[in-house]
Amino acid sequence: MVYRRTPNISMPVPHPSFPATSSIKTLLNGLFDVTGATSSSAAPLRAALETYLADRHGVDDWMLGSFVMGSWQWEELLQEKAHLSAEAPLPIQVVLPSSDSWDGGHPQMEEAIARTEELLPQFEGRVTITSLAWTLPADALRDGTSALACVSRAETIVGSSPFAPCPRYVAFLPDEAFQQTLPLYLLALGAQTTSHMVHAMIWPGKQPTVPSIEAMARFIHGAIRTARPFKVGGHPCHPMRTVETDSAACPSGFVNILFATTLGQSEGLDPATLGEILSDTNPSHFLFTRAGIEWKGLRASNTALIHCRRQLMRSVSSGTLEAPRDALLRLGLLTR
Repeated sequence: MVYRRTPNISMPVPHPSFPATSSIKTLLNGLFDVTGATSSSAAPLRAALETYLADRHGVDDWMLGSFVMGSWQWEELLQEKAHLSAEAPLPIQVVLPSSDSWDGGHPQMEEAIARTEELLPQFEGRVTITSLAWTLPADALRDGTSALACVSRAETIVGSSPFAPCPRYVAFLPDEAFQQTLPLYLLALGAQTTSHMVHAMIWPGKQPTVPSIEAMARFIHGAIRTARPFKVGGHPCHPMRTVETDSAACPSGFVNILFATTLGQSEGLDPATLGEILSDTNPSHFLFTRAGIEWKGLRASNTALIHCRRQLMRSVSSGTLEAPRDALLRLGLLTR
């Protein structure tokens, strides 16, 4: 296979994107994890990898994070080995298969980790695993005991593998019981006793079971209170919450979430105020300055932004870098 765009031939973007202020640079630096994880043969890993490598060697690579792929895609990635480099290894977040029920254990996870351990040496240092991710079964949140047992069982599997030092994210897919089960989710993560903290992955993306603003606010408030790092999944391509032509509001954008998390940590905000930030659809209320950020008189310094990115909101999952970058350009937060 020959890529249409390779690092040695052309750049994917002819003109670099510059952050309008240093605070935007701090918020967006390495923020976007691009996903190639799919179970559909119609969307092979090859296409996603081609785009990721082109962006990684492009002029806007400063916004790029890890490449996300499923553990079931190792053989497919191995076929692309010639396009990878040991001088600049491909950073990968590996998505592990999860059980439908916590009572069934995690046999698929065990097999995936074993397969990863077996195939990784064949890449000869051309890839590096930055983190692992798996999904918490819905029935694990029926009570505190099952939630804790499920996380503990998965942690035992990962902790006894060579990938124990890797950060891991446990995704909580929202459903109609999100409000009721959210405390159990945070309890399950907060009570684990391993030396490497389990992170959270929240999915505010547009879907039939999208969590309410109140639930999102409670999640962020809980993450701040328990110092729980998290990643935003679900491919939220909108920087800010918008209202569409059908008058239905889109889920919170990643800028809304970043502001809520940073200001919440810096100012000790309650869930109600976090909800106001998450639900705000007016871009003019979100101010980026040389000193930091501001929303309706609430301020956070650049130092607070750095702490937020390091200690709480680690990254945002995106199908491509192009979609969020172009949206940021339209808002004037990035310039050409």
